[in-house]
Parts: sequence; structure tokens; C-alpha cells
Amino acid sequence: MLAASLLFAAGCSVASADQLAAPPTGQGPRTALAIAPAKIRAPYDVQVLRESGEVLPTYAFKDRFYVQGNAAERYILRITNPTPNRVEAVVSVDGLDVVDGENGDLRKRGYVVPPYSETRIEGFRTSQADVATFRFSSVVDSYAGKKGKARNVGVIAVAIFEEEAAQQVIVPE
Repeated sequence: MLAASLLFAAGCSVASADQLAAPPTGQGPRTALAIAPAKIRAPYDVQVLRESGEVLPTYAFKDRFYVQGNAAERYILRITNPTPNRVEAVVSVDGLDVVDGENGDLRKRGYVVPPYSETRIEGFRTSQADVATFRFSSVVDSYAGKKGKARNVGVIAVAIFEEEAAQQVIVPE
């Protein structure tokens, strides 16, 4: 079983939609990820979805929240912005930044989530057009493990940065 924390903070950047990959074959043992409680996330929401779009089951245990999935099952992150302002979501999975696959860092660029909208992150970006899909796996089989960076396998971190309002300049007539 994998355990992970979904973290939040409350800036902006660029992103594009990901392409879908082939579905996984077979069923395996269950794995889990921990996510932050809603009171920390408000008003934004982060969900872990199955490839079909169904929200994965979430369970609470000792002030942690876990998302249940199957080994080798593909998952997608959905970040929802119910506000009238754009936000930037800087996301890491297994300690790796989802945009460049290197170590996660709050100073890196993220995905822009438009006002009253959502962004789905399909996997680690490997080019402008391709991603390495997110899948529940063992530490050794994880993307981070294969890169020799397995320290934070099972951790999903999302920092949300609100865009600062542009200052209005009043020109005297």
C-alpha cells in the first residue's frame, strides 16, 4: 500500500491538455494515496480520477485521507477552480514535478486553471505532446523509482497560487 499526502498552498503559468494512453491490462493489489482534508483545500478542489473519469474512493484515517486504486491502474489528477480568477497549480507526484519530471519545487511553473474551470493532468510531461501516465505501482516500478528518485513515492503535492489582480491605472483627463 502506498501512502501519500496531497498538500496545498495559496502567481500563474502555461499548460495544455494531455493525450490519453492505452488502458492498463489486468487487475492487481490495491494501493492508496493520502489527500488533504477539504478545509485545507477550500475553495479549490483536487481529485484523483480513474481513466474513465470516476472519482476514486477516498477514506479518512487518523487525520489523513487516502485514495484507493489498483496496482497498475492509471489515474488522472483533476484540479477545480470555482473562483473568478485564474490560478496556477504547481504539482508533484512521487516528489517529481509533473511538468519536467525532475525534483518538485514550489518555485517551478505549473498548470493554469482558468476561472470557473478545471484542469486535468494525465501524467508527467515528457514533451509538449506526450506524457508518462500516472499509475499506481510499487516503489521499484514507479516513474520516480526508475529515475533513481524514489524518496517520496506515494506523495501527491499540489500548491495553488492565486493570480494577483492587475493594478488599475487612472489617467487624469
